[in-house]
Amino acid sequence: MHWPSTNVMSTGSTASIVLSALMRARFCELLPPKIKHGETDLFLLGLLSLMDSILEIPMSEVLEKVPIDRETKAVLLGETVTWVPCISSCWRRNPGIGGTPRN
Repeated sequence: MHWPSTNVMSTGSTASIVLSALMRARFCELLPPKIKHGETDLFLLGLLSLMDSILEIPMSEVLEKVPIDRETKAVLLGETVTWVPCISSCWRRNPGIGGTPRN
C-alpha cells in the first residue's frame, strides 16, 4: 500500500482538496485487477488528479515538473484513454475542485 503520511498544515480548503486527492489515489490503487491500464501507476494518477488545485497552477504546468508516463499525463490532461470511464465515474462522485478527466 502506498498511503503517504501527510500532515496538512494549511487552510481547511487545501486540506480538503488533499484529502480528496488521497481518496482518489486509494480508489485508483484498488482498480488494477479490474481494468487494463498498461504501465500507469494508478495510485499516482489519483494523487496527482487534484494537484493543479492544490498548487493553484494549470495541470499542464504541474506535469512539466513530474516525470510520469505519457498515458498518465494524457488522462490528467483530459485526453481520451480507453480505461478513463472507470476513473471518471469515481471522480464524478468525489469531484474535488478540478483535475477531473473530461471523458
